[in-house]
Amino acid sequence: MPEKQKFAFLVDGVVEAVRNYVPGREPEGLIAVTEATGPAGPGFSWDGATFAPPPPEDIPAEDLPGLVRQEGRRRLAALVAEYSDLERETWKGQLAEARIVVVDGGTSSLVEALASPRGLSATEMAQTIIAKDAALKAAIGPILAAQEALLNADPIPQDYRDASHWPS
Repeated sequence: MPEKQKFAFLVDGVVEAVRNYVPGREPEGLIAVTEATGPAGPGFSWDGATFAPPPPEDIPAEDLPGLVRQEGRRRLAALVAEYSDLERETWKGQLAEARIVVVDGGTSSLVEALASPRGLSATEMAQTIIAKDAALKAAIGPILAAQEALLNADPIPQDYRDASHWPS
């Protein structure tokens, strides 16, 4: 049985449907979908050489604030994705204990336990914990600022996910 190929049926330059036919047996007037033409699907436009996807549908204005916040959450979560939830739950305690060591000159069994396998002193480990906390806060701030700027935009842009709206 001969190999079938995809063909696009156009109405006024817009793909109405894509069907498989044996080349040479397709109904007249269809456009072959090939690597050169690019993919095609319903709603794609045809410029005589290539297919182009339809523009994205507008998102209702009332949905945009929630979607912006969702994108902000996604970007914040990416900052700490390499750490387990359980490890992140200890961060407040680690930071408090690190401050006891660095600021108060005290001791901390938690900081000492974290330092030992790394070959660090408790003070060095405490300084590392404090530095990592500061770096995380420095990364969080611009994301929250970008989110707030988007939420205050009138109108909120449809391309709210675009990298141009967020820190790199």
